[in-house]
Amino acid sequence: MNTLFALVINICGLSAGSSDTVIEIYDTETACQQAMFDQRINGECFPVDGIVHQVNDQPAQ
Repeated sequence: MNTLFALVINICGLSAGSSDTVIEIYDTETACQQAMFDQRINGECFPVDGIVHQVNDQPAQ
């Protein structure tokens, strides 16, 4: 299974602070970086593996 990559930008608000926001998920890091370039987004591509976990790595019931 290949690692997916998320295109992430940081959004800063005047009163709410800042938060990271996922724009889209891509099959490869190259595709993510190409989309960032094509859309002229100042963001980063992060691997998605391991982001979603349940508390204490327990499976959902």
